[in-house]
Parts: sequence; C-alpha cells; structure tokens
Amino acid sequence: MSEVPRSRPFLSDYRCQLRIADEKGLPDLEARIHFIGRETAMPGDELAVLVTFLDRELARPRCGVGARFELREGMTVTADGAISAMAER
Repeated sequence: MSEVPRSRPFLSDYRCQLRIADEKGLPDLEARIHFIGRETAMPGDELAVLVTFLDRELARPRCGVGARFELREGMTVTADGAISAMAER
C-alpha cells in the first residue's frame, strides 16, 4: 500500500472497492483485503496482501499480473498497488 489520505489504521479483512487503473467506465469490484503476516497496517505501509473478491467470476477476466489498482472507500482512494501473483481456488 502507498501513502493515502487516511489517519487511522487498516484492519485485516478490510472491505472496499477495487478499481483496475486502466479501466474506464466499468464498475469497481467489491473486495476484501487480508494482510499477510499481520493484523493491522498504517497508511503509508508497504505490504503484501491477499485480495478476495466478492464476485470472483466478475473479477477474473479483469485482473492480471502487473495490473495497477486502487482500493477505494466511495470516492476516496485509500491505497494503491499492483498485482504480483494470482491464485486459483
């Protein structure tokens, strides 16, 4: 995660919207963010996360390794990053 306009910590299992950076006009994806190896993160922390999508079938064709994304709470961007790996269930 990178620097964000937020002062309180994020908790693992954080629910938010995920927007793929290059997509125009498509709805945000509903996601849960799980921190790897910790339960909380402060704004500006860089860490690895596991993202689970509430609608996996909707997310699958839109996500790929290297894609840049933003995590959002409504109109507010709370974090950003890039997809480094993908796992199948």
